[in-house]
Amino acid sequence: MNDIFISYRREGGATTARLICRALEEKRFKCFFDSDSLTFGSFAENIKENLKNSPNFILIVTPGSLDRCISPDDWVRQEIALALKLYQTNKIQRIIPIFANGVTGFPENLPPDISAIAEQNAIELNHKDFEANFLRLVERIYHKKRDQLLNYFLDQHEEEDPEALEELHGTFKSCLSPTQQMHALKSNIKMHWNGDARILLGDYLDGFLRQLCLTLNLNQEGGKDTILRRIEYWLTNEENEQDEDPYPTVSKNILEYYLDEVPWKLVSLCDQLDIKVDRRSPSKMRQILSNRLELDLDFSSLSFQELKAVAGAALGEDKIEMCRKKELVELLTDAYQRGRAETV
Repeated sequence: MNDIFISYRREGGATTARLICRALEEKRFKCFFDSDSLTFGSFAENIKENLKNSPNFILIVTPGSLDRCISPDDWVRQEIALALKLYQTNKIQRIIPIFANGVTGFPENLPPDISAIAEQNAIELNHKDFEANFLRLVERIYHKKRDQLLNYFLDQHEEEDPEALEELHGTFKSCLSPTQQMHALKSNIKMHWNGDARILLGDYLDGFLRQLCLTLNLNQEGGKDTILRRIEYWLTNEENEQDEDPYPTVSKNILEYYLDEVPWKLVSLCDQLDIKVDRRSPSKMRQILSNRLELDLDFSSLSFQELKAVAGAALGEDKIEMCRKKELVELLTDAYQRGRAETV
């Protein structure tokens, strides 16, 4: 008994049919496709027998492959017509047309006995997206025992069980080659990413993010959080909108981390702007001082650890790795002043 019957036109379809057959056989499906090897006298009997014993019918549609179907004696037409009859009686469970070699649809005015084939959802297979579309094909194929085993196996792994998740990761790696794993992961990330730049990029180091900014033609100034904010701004604004100036962005981040890392400076900063606020509430003072780039920040009075904390967060750990205290003071002062000059 075969799992899959593959119908194709030798002229223009043989290579694609063999490629698909081999790929499916690697998945341990049993395929019948070489109808051209049958003699004329045994054709009808052999085709009928193989179609009856194949729960899946795959039709390879290549340029011109259905042109000869106008003839009632055409073998491809006979295969399609018989498959449609068997599908109506549930002797065939799946009919899957595959568009290949640039085909994107069925021709118009198909003969009445095979016109219903155009109602079946087709899969386009091309070299660029072959892996992803081949996986769609595999998901469509009916195999009672395989489906029973796979569904039982998957049902035993509860979705919120960390150990079950690790077990499935291990199975995933065993089922696919490293290249196939990469293709599958990329395809699923494209499908499920919700557009949040921090979910996509939050675990990557500054160097990777700067290279990404270079690719996107964005300024690379600043630390990880600064770069992520810049990417978020780019992602959510129209192309013709004026880009946010990078220097005020860096300066705002320096101020933000200064307020977070140096709480003992909050009162004096409020005094600097003559702000009336409850001095017992650091959170209220931070809220009022946030984004106030007219503030003069004294970096020289900070400890080395405080300087490293502010500079690392605002400018990037890789930028300050070998810096001494004096260099950190100069680096922060210069970066903060450049942004202030644009806004104050």
